Order: sequence, then structure tokens, then C-alpha cells
Amino acid sequence: MVRVCKNGKKKYKSLGISVNLAHWDFKKNLPKPKCPNHEALLIINKRISVFIENLVLKYPGF
Repeated sequence: MVRVCKNGKKKYKSLGISVNLAHWDFKKNLPKPKCPNHEALLIINKRISVFIENLVLKYPGF
């Protein structure tokens, strides 16, 4: 789930992805290495990070 906030309004968008709790590392906030979709989830996480960086660059006060 991704949350975007603008002018006090929040919008949520589902990514359609879920991870079993047994495969999630809560301390690192990442999937565990033995997770079946570990590589795909890391790629998605990286793309979300790049998207957020672009938002920050485009809207400095955001």
C-alpha cells in the first residue's frame, strides 16, 4: 500500500502485493532472504524509493 499526502488530503493506492508474516523481517522492514519473492520485492521497494525521491525533487516543500 502506498500513501500520498497533499494539502492535508491522503490517497491510498494498493500495489496488489502481500507477504506472509513469516517471510517479513520487521526490524529491517524488508522481506527475509528466504522469502519466495525476495528479489521481486526488493526491486519494487527500490522503484518506490526512486518515485519518492523524484517527488521530493519536484516538490521541495512536500
